[in-house]
Amino acid sequence: VTLEVLSEPGASAIDRILKLIEEAEERRAPIERFIDRFSRIYTPAIMAVALLVTLVPPLLFAASWQEWIYK
Repeated sequence: VTLEVLSEPGASAIDRILKLIEEAEERRAPIERFIDRFSRIYTPAIMAVALLVTLVPPLLFAASWQEWIYK
């Protein structure tokens, strides 16, 4: 079986779509870039705080698991 490729590298539909996505990301407003950077830190931090609020009272103070999981 012989396969001959007729298109140049970077000329496929997927390559064009990826290029358009990269160009769109470069043209984003500064506030959008700030929100992306902020959310990379804020979201995991809030998840960690929620996990601590759920786990610390029952483990350290013998509080009710059901109550603190609900909170």
